[in-house]
Amino acid sequence: MKPFEPRCLPAAVGSFPHLHPYDVVDLILRELPEIPLWPQLPNTDYLESMYIQYSYGMPFLQLDAEKRRVHMHIAGDIYGDLEKFYTKVLEEDLPYFGIPPHHARGFEAFVDVLWRAKPKSVKWVKGQITGPVSFGLMITDQKKRAILYNEEVFDTVVKTLTLKA
Repeated sequence: MKPFEPRCLPAAVGSFPHLHPYDVVDLILRELPEIPLWPQLPNTDYLESMYIQYSYGMPFLQLDAEKRRVHMHIAGDIYGDLEKFYTKVLEEDLPYFGIPPHHARGFEAFVDVLWRAKPKSVKWVKGQITGPVSFGLMITDQKKRAILYNEEVFDTVVKTLTLKA
C-alpha cells in the first residue's frame, strides 16, 4: 500500500437536498470521482435525519412521526433495558445497530452503484457520522433535557455511535 499523499482533492459534507438517491449518487461520482461519499437525503423523509439514522440500537428511543422528532423516554427501572443494550454491545451484534435500508436510501444507492460499477477513479470513499457530543446535545429526554447530561444513558450514545463507525 502506498503512503497517503495529500493532493487537495475535493470532498463534500454528507447531506444533500436531493430527493432521488440514484440521481445524487450519479452527481457525486461525476463531480467527486476520487473521493465519493455516502449522500444523506434528509429532505426525502425525516427518518433520513442523521440523528435518527444513527440512533438505531439505542435504548429508550422514541420516534414521533407527527412532530418529526426523536427523543429518549427514560422512566421507571431503566436497568433491564440497559442490560439488554450492553449484552448487544458485548456481543458486537452489528446488525442490531445497523441503519434500516429505508432510512438510508442514499447509502443503499451509493453502495449499490459502487458495487456494480466499481469506478476506477475512486481512491477513497468518504462516510460520516455525528459525534457523541453533537448527538447528546441534540437528542433530549421526555423532559427536553439534553441526553448528554444523563451519564448512564449518554454512555449508550457513545457505544452505539462507536459501533456504527
